[in-house]
Amino acid sequence: MSKPPSLRCAVYTRKSSEEGLEQEFNSLDAQREAGEAYIGSQKHEGWKLLPQVYDDGGYSGGSMERPALKQLLKDIEAGKIDVVVVYKVDRLSRSLGDFARMVELFDKHKVSFVSVTQQFNTTTSMGRLTLNILLSFAQFEREVTGERIRDKMAASKQKGMWLGGYPPLGYDVVDKKLIINKEEALQVKNIFETYLRLKSVYKLVEYLNRQDIKTKSWITQSGKQRGGYKYTKNILYKLIANPVYIGQVTHHRKKITYMGQHEAIIHKELWDQVQQLLVRQQRSKGIPRLVRGAMLKGLVQALDSSLYIPTYTVRPGKKQYHYYIHPPTKHRMAARMLEKLIIQSARSIELPKSAIPDTLTRSQAIGRWHRIWDSFSTLASALQNQIIQGIVDKVICSKEQVTLRLSHKGIKTLLQDESLPLGDAAPSAYLPRHNYDVHQAEEHTDITVAARFKSQAGKQYVLDKTGKALESVHASSYDNTILAALTKAHRWKSSMDKGQIRCIADIAQQEKLKDGYVSRIMRLNSLSPRIKAAILTGTQPQTLRLQHLLIPFPTRWKEQEVALKIHSPVSIKEGILPESGDR
Repeated sequence: MSKPPSLRCAVYTRKSSEEGLEQEFNSLDAQREAGEAYIGSQKHEGWKLLPQVYDDGGYSGGSMERPALKQLLKDIEAGKIDVVVVYKVDRLSRSLGDFARMVELFDKHKVSFVSVTQQFNTTTSMGRLTLNILLSFAQFEREVTGERIRDKMAASKQKGMWLGGYPPLGYDVVDKKLIINKEEALQVKNIFETYLRLKSVYKLVEYLNRQDIKTKSWITQSGKQRGGYKYTKNILYKLIANPVYIGQVTHHRKKITYMGQHEAIIHKELWDQVQQLLVRQQRSKGIPRLVRGAMLKGLVQALDSSLYIPTYTVRPGKKQYHYYIHPPTKHRMAARMLEKLIIQSARSIELPKSAIPDTLTRSQAIGRWHRIWDSFSTLASALQNQIIQGIVDKVICSKEQVTLRLSHKGIKTLLQDESLPLGDAAPSAYLPRHNYDVHQAEEHTDITVAARFKSQAGKQYVLDKTGKALESVHASSYDNTILAALTKAHRWKSSMDKGQIRCIADIAQQEKLKDGYVSRIMRLNSLSPRIKAAILTGTQPQTLRLQHLLIPFPTRWKEQEVALKIHSPVSIKEGILPESGDR
């Protein structure tokens, strides 16, 4: 009689809580002992116990995030296991979906699954039906247990009990109850009163950090140090809006508060004043919350000096559309369009004498000014915002025009800043001069642009006084792949012109690219200025792709433009890129 083939068997055990695991013989040991005994009873079938231990103590069966389970599945994929043995089905998983995925993995690697107390064979349809029924009951049991726990927590909240979590500043947890910490309670009162005095969470953050006042520090039951951090606006918002300080507890799922069993720190009158101030500083009715990283935040205003607020809306597909909106009139402007209009208007001014540092000649200042704007799109958004906030005094908007006021002092400071990371960026297109009027004073320059903002069919436009779209602002179809290639071509040519790199082979070796690819990218330097400007402003044809520019194209600029369907004229600032024409 032939000997049965050897089957390598792994025993998996799990326990949801850590309670009792410190005992000499615990639940995991009992499960493993039952599994080993079952494997021993199948010795005549060639079953052999593997020495590897797969124990998950203190892990829920509702998730697959378990170290021993992950190792088990990894060993199955490596072909080290033939049979998986568990005490009960729910030890492996209490989720029907997770178990279905595991069974699929078992089938793929021809691994059998055995439950010691619920014998069935997963290779038959009846075995699968039995397994699914058992798993459904296991999942049902888990969900019912969760409901019981949630009901118990809700009932405890109604009685005002503290149910655990991070202890709030001003209280210590003693015998599962909140007891006032007198020293910290004084800090809480100070925070509430200072907020009323300063009327700003940002100023409150600065005040607390200057005073070196930290968040609550405490030791966990496991002996770990927690808290003791610097305050941030988010921490303070949560603190001054926490009803625990007026003696209440919150049921967060139901968004209901109940009277707590602990003593209040803040009296009701002070609490009401703080909450009223919070509401006044929040969004106006119908206006989304502020976008704190907006480039022109605090600078955009109406003719009566009232501010436009940076906001956003979320459309289907969770795409965000950002705007600057004037609450009284509900007039709004697309943020990206307005910001681009401001950038292009600012970059195209003739530098006034009062804005040029004494350390630079006029020619040097103009060159650095152009270099800053050519590199602007490559800078971090925080640095872009810092530049705009430094040189722009205000932006006055109406429904028919936008007036930008530039500070000569701010421009001088920017030109003297040697810390700006300015690389060799490709030259950029500029807003045509005929679109705006310029008025220079001693300390500032005003630029007025006839512009109306319009949205249609999901697209945003800026129109001049004739109703024609401002092409250099309307740009909405940037192709980052082409832009990156054009920037590379310009950077490599600049390095060769400076003698930093001798030839294409050196570039290929340095960049770890093929010579042919570098050669094709370098040919982009021969493109018509009008084509480059269209790419830089995003007004190139929607069908234009990088591969169209890497195949041989005509050397004459006009022929390139016809071949690539660049028909609409794009104005280029004189001296930055030459006008199109025959070479």
